[in-house]
Amino acid sequence: MIQYMPIDAKLHRSAGWKSTTPGAAPYLYATRETACRLVQSELAQAVAYYPLGFREIPGDSGFDLIAIFSIEPEVNLYMTPEGKWIVPYIPAWYRGYPFRLLPKEGSDQHMLCINMDSGFFTH
Repeated sequence: MIQYMPIDAKLHRSAGWKSTTPGAAPYLYATRETACRLVQSELAQAVAYYPLGFREIPGDSGFDLIAIFSIEPEVNLYMTPEGKWIVPYIPAWYRGYPFRLLPKEGSDQHMLCINMDSGFFTH
């Protein structure tokens, strides 16, 4: 499971984001995901390529808008096994990787976090 760490100004002062090399498969980690969150601003583009649905937010009474990639567990029908998208639109959830804006525990605030093991972050 991916572990995200909050970005800290002192700890990550000299850190940076590393772009993928040409021909690399930057989305290989998503080949086994069956759905992802969407935000309202990407709805018009996503609806042209993906079936959409709603998923209950754990521990909340709300729902997330999602793009559905498959109903079979650990299968993403919109990607090649090498980690390349088959359709032109890539959801923002993946384009922002390895960064995530996650809720701060016990607060209404959010914090910018990073997957330190992604290989896209240098420190």
